[in-house]
Amino acid sequence: MNRSQALPGFSLHAFTASYKEENWRASLYVNNLFNKYARTSVRNNLTKIRDITNDDGERQFALRSYGEYITEPRAIGVKFDMNF
Repeated sequence: MNRSQALPGFSLHAFTASYKEENWRASLYVNNLFNKYARTSVRNNLTKIRDITNDDGERQFALRSYGEYITEPRAIGVKFDMNF
C-alpha cells in the first residue's frame, strides 16, 4: 500500500552584502530571510510498524514511525575572509 504524502511547494530567500578590501572581505548574510516555516519531507517508514500487545499477548495497537522535517529558521551572521 502506498502511503505517500503530498507536500506543498515553498520558496526560501537569502541575502548577502559584502565589503571587500585588498586582502580581506566582510559579509553580512541572512538565510531564510522571511523566516518561512515549511515541511521539507516526511518520514513514514512502514517497516517500523510494530504491534503493541498486553501481558496476554493480545494486540492493543500498532505503533509506527512518523516524522516531519522542516526548514531551518532565519539565520543572521557575519563572515570574515582574509587572504594570506
